[in-house]
This record gives sequence, structure tokens and C-alpha cells, in this order.
Amino acid sequence: MKLAFQLQWEIAMNFQRLLALLLVWVSGAVYANAPVTSEVTFNQVTRLYTYTYVLDTDALPEGGFRELAIRSNYIASFYAPWPASHSEPEGWNFALAVGGWTQDGVPVYGSFWTWGSRTYDVDPGGLLTYSFSTRIAPDTGTDINFFVYSGVNAGPENLPVAFGRVVGPDLNHAFATPTYVPEPATMLLWVIGLIGLIASGWTRVNARRAAAAFTPFARPIP
Repeated sequence: MKLAFQLQWEIAMNFQRLLALLLVWVSGAVYANAPVTSEVTFNQVTRLYTYTYVLDTDALPEGGFRELAIRSNYIASFYAPWPASHSEPEGWNFALAVGGWTQDGVPVYGSFWTWGSRTYDVDPGGLLTYSFSTRIAPDTGTDINFFVYSGVNAGPENLPVAFGRVVGPDLNHAFATPTYVPEPATMLLWVIGLIGLIASGWTRVNARRAAAAFTPFARPIP
């Protein structure tokens, strides 16, 4: 029985590793979108996926830009998790942002892992590389999930200067709260523990009342 269980466990683990590597290969092969090129790698030791983005600033419209954002969740929430680590060019900060656009042609909205320039608008010129590492596997969808934003050259609707599809993590279902149903034995232990707590509290209350009855200046028990 133990040998059979061990064999089943090894088969399941090998299947998970194969699926993870397949997702990495598919994501790296499909998603390259000018002016942003993306790739993902998987570390078997740390169990982390590292997502890397290279922004070709020369491919952006003139007028400067200030933010690169990768959607991490379709729900706009500031409680979204942070990656295990991140890197950015000098002069840039990493942050969590929510919002987006719902206009036709730019359906990108939710929570984003973003990099923003501390010098506000950055003039085009060369390549900039950004990355983050997380345990979350790549999203295999096809929706728009990144944008490059500039407050200088965004048009009357304040639209991003570039947007499209790159490889990114799938946080949409990774942090759903599981429904936990305790086993009968676990439930029995909970009931016994609860009875013990009630009995202990009742004993302490009775002891305090008895002490108060024999103390002339005792404060009454509420």
C-alpha cells in the first residue's frame, strides 16, 4: 500500500512538472508584442517563475512615457499579492495599481503589477528591462494584459500609448478561498475543545463570584 501511494505521488508530481514546463514553452513561444517583448522561465529549485519584459522605447510615440503595467488580476483590488521579487531599471519604482480602460479597442481593466518612473515622463531611447518572480504559472488566455502609459501623449480619452498581449501570471484563480469541510474526527475534536473552553470559563466565573461574596469591598461581577 505504501509503495502504491509513493508511486501515485511521484506520477502526480512528474505530471505537474511537465505541465509547468509546457506552459513556460507555450508562453515564451507565443507572446511577443511590440514594443514589449516578454518571456518566462521556471526554476526547478526555487519553484519560481520569472517573467521578463523588454520595452523598446524607440518604438513608442514621441512625447515620453511614465508607466509599464502587467495585469495580474481581472478584479481591481489593492489586496492582490506581491511577487516574491522584482527588478527594474534605475530610476523606476515597482507598485500595485488598479483601474484601466473599458473603451472599445482597449478592454484592459483590473489589478496591475506596474513600474513607474521617478522622473515622471521618460524620453524614448534604447531598451529597458523589467522582471518579477512568483510561484504563479503563466496565464494561457488571449486578452490584452499590458499597457504603456503616458500623460503627455495619451489623447482626449487619456488612453495608453501602447497595449497588447504578453506572457503574464494567472492570479485570477490562484488565490480563490477554498471551501474547507472538516472530517468527522476533526469536528469531534473541535466540539470537545469548545466544551472544555466553556467549562473552564464557567469555573473561573463561579470562583470569582465566590471570592467576591467573602470580600467586603469586592467589585460586583457583571
